Amino acid sequence: MTVGVLLVLLVLAYYYIRTRSFNKQLSLLNQELKASNDVKDKMFSIIGHDLRAPLATVRNFLYVLDSDELDNEEKERIIKSLIENCDASLDILNQLLKWGQLQIKGVLLNQTIFDAGQVIEHNLSLFKNIAKEKDITITAHTYLRLILYADPDHFDFIVRNLLSNAIKFTPDGGKIKIGSDGVQQDGYIRFYVEDTGIGMSPEHAKHIFDRNHVSMDGTRGEKGTSLGLLMCKEYTEANGGTINVKSIKGQGTTFTFTMKACSDAEINDFAS
Repeated sequence: MTVGVLLVLLVLAYYYIRTRSFNKQLSLLNQELKASNDVKDKMFSIIGHDLRAPLATVRNFLYVLDSDELDNEEKERIIKSLIENCDASLDILNQLLKWGQLQIKGVLLNQTIFDAGQVIEHNLSLFKNIAKEKDITITAHTYLRLILYADPDHFDFIVRNLLSNAIKFTPDGGKIKIGSDGVQQDGYIRFYVEDTGIGMSPEHAKHIFDRNHVSMDGTRGEKGTSLGLLMCKEYTEANGGTINVKSIKGQGTTFTFTMKACSDAEINDFAS
């Protein structure tokens, strides 16, 4: 009798453990399915909203350009707008493809020693003309020996995206500051991009790095996608850093992020 009861208990225990294992696997599969659906929804949202609008504008401009009633000055203005809209669409598409790759392959790290100041200066030269069109003054506040151990492509993307956003949401005649105080904290250096733009509400700022965040148009109707900031967060965290935002509506926004600094010995080896 005792042996029979024991056998029954062992069988029940076996099926209980097996059932728990199946439930765990099912829960993991449901989580993966939900994440996959979130990615799909985000991509369709961007294609339907952020990518469709610039392409529709290009089509309308082409209809107008085909008219014989336009003078040369009007044609030049439309052609310039066409180029801007095509550039915006291409940028959105590139971000969409890169983000999709991240979801499939994960964040690929290629960490090395590099000079962060040079990356910042390079991006300033890229955005010089765009900022000039809006009469925006950009000043860099960097110190010597801003040598990092991180993925330089990730750092470059973060700087480029934050600068682009600052220009996009800063009205004509505004100011942007980018740089670092050069002070290490727990082995990391803090960088910032500060603007005198339109700012945002606390609720909007709270969700700005969320996957379901919806991007706004810039002060001149510039189009963009919220994928950029999401990727900035993923790249920063992949390199062991953090990214944050502080904003006051109508006054401006400041993004800060951290990257791992090199030791003095590593800096000396890099310099030599």
